[in-house]
Amino acid sequence: MTEVPGRFVRSLRDLLTTVATYGGGHPKRRRVEERMYERMTALLDDDDAPAFTFDAEGVRYHGEPVDSEFVPWGRRLRQAGVEHLELRPGVERQEVGAFVDDLAARLNVFTLDAGEAEFNVSENIRFGPEAAYERGDETQEGREDRGSRLEKEVELFRWIREQARRRKQVPSDPVRAIVRSLWTSMRRDRACLHMIRREGIETYDTTHALNVATLSMGMGLYSDFSTRAILRLGEAALVHDIGKVTIPARILEKGGDLSDAEWRIVRRHPRTGAQMLLQSAADFDLAAVVAFEHHATADGGYPPQRHAGGLHAATRLVQICDVYDAFASQRSFRGPWPRERILDYLRGRAGSHFDPGYVSSFCRMIEEWNHRLVQLDPDEPARSEPSGDGGREPAAV
Repeated sequence: MTEVPGRFVRSLRDLLTTVATYGGGHPKRRRVEERMYERMTALLDDDDAPAFTFDAEGVRYHGEPVDSEFVPWGRRLRQAGVEHLELRPGVERQEVGAFVDDLAARLNVFTLDAGEAEFNVSENIRFGPEAAYERGDETQEGREDRGSRLEKEVELFRWIREQARRRKQVPSDPVRAIVRSLWTSMRRDRACLHMIRREGIETYDTTHALNVATLSMGMGLYSDFSTRAILRLGEAALVHDIGKVTIPARILEKGGDLSDAEWRIVRRHPRTGAQMLLQSAADFDLAAVVAFEHHATADGGYPPQRHAGGLHAATRLVQICDVYDAFASQRSFRGPWPRERILDYLRGRAGSHFDPGYVSSFCRMIEEWNHRLVQLDPDEPARSEPSGDGGREPAAV
């Protein structure tokens, strides 16, 4: 039974090796890609729902080992958040190219132009964390309805947070993959900031991270930053709160004021997040700075700033995006605020809490661009009225 899937897996391995060796545009890639497509078609003729998982032992087909020679790629795919692959009948030839480009970008085997790269746009080739495919209480039809790329990035960031919680390290390839995916969406529709909203306290930390990354990259685009600078800014914004994985849920979800002891725990998360990032990847240096500084201000905040140079420019930009989304979100201790009230709050604290130049640019961007909310749970309308603050600043946790 594993002969046909084995041939497909070997062709995938050959194609990834070819792209890593020669680059994405080399003529040899087309020949190897054609062979993989032929074997994919043969596999779909034999099985109308092929499903592969990647782990430390290589690759499995419907749970059965397929190819031990795939072990190095299997490990790399899993580390990049690609734990599961599903194929469906009707795969078109052009979908294979987009699939391979997406895998290559996640694995970082060659550099794509961030403005042109496509990310996991195929309906017939789906991949991501295993958790995204293990919802036994959800029908296949329901998964398809919810299977937008935004949902996939939410699932992938949940996986990143779990890795950070368990291992005290942040996998860098999945972080870069999410940021490039968000950036590609933004480039397709420059006039829109696609904010993600999902009702439910348990989803806040994940959707907040993606929203802050989107807003921060939007600011970079609005301010004519270079593509490289925008992507680095997006990575820093995405993981700015990663230290919160060490805060107990009872504190994060508490409806009333926090005790002094609980506040001491909360105030550790910038330092904890920075330490995690520094020990995770050499190119997380900017992310570590932003994680450490994002709750500090010119007139206070935490942890106390002991240097005279002031906050990093990336921190000052991310802080505004962080507070904007925190205010706009439903929390356990208060409801969301309307947009104009948030912008007035930012303007009122420009020069003390926030960088006045960035506040001015941010408010213009929000007002000029069509700020749009993407509701991931369409049956639950997004709320828009404030309901009291519960004694906390919106971005305090």
